[in-house]
Amino acid sequence: MKEAFGARIFGLKSRIKRPFVRSLCIIALLITVGSGAFMVYYTSYMDKDVYRERQLQMKEVTTQIFNNLDDYVQRGWKSTNIYCNFLLNAKPASIDEMREHMGLQEEMNEMGEENRHLIAVDETGRCLTKNGFKGTLKEMDFLKGRPQKVSFVSKDVTRDQSYICLLRHLDKPLELKTADKT
Repeated sequence: MKEAFGARIFGLKSRIKRPFVRSLCIIALLITVGSGAFMVYYTSYMDKDVYRERQLQMKEVTTQIFNNLDDYVQRGWKSTNIYCNFLLNAKPASIDEMREHMGLQEEMNEMGEENRHLIAVDETGRCLTKNGFKGTLKEMDFLKGRPQKVSFVSKDVTRDQSYICLLRHLDKPLELKTADKT
């Protein structure tokens, strides 16, 4: 009788166990599918949110860079106008006087510390610095039509550096004397 009773209990347990196991399997499957769906949704949401945030940051950084560059160029134009006025006031008569004046302006305004330099460009594109003529301006196309002001970014081949060049056309050209010609 003991065995029959145990068999009946075992049979009863099996009947109770099967629906319970099925329910657990269904619950586990639902949890797994739900977790997978949540992860797909969450990662998609996070990707979109991160993308949106990066776009906002890029827009903000670009705006800041543009504003800073604009401020820098505006200050550069103010300085260029001041140096041109000093030059017109000094009225150098020769290239040597012009070079001396440019060197004095660079020294007085501590331009060397900021890696800024004064240049003068003649109608043929030759560049004059405080150290004399230093080659020809490659960007002469920018000066066609004789604009009052022109700015551009150029690359110095000898130093392998880019720089911003601000050129102002003088209302009245300076005529400088050299040893052999004017």
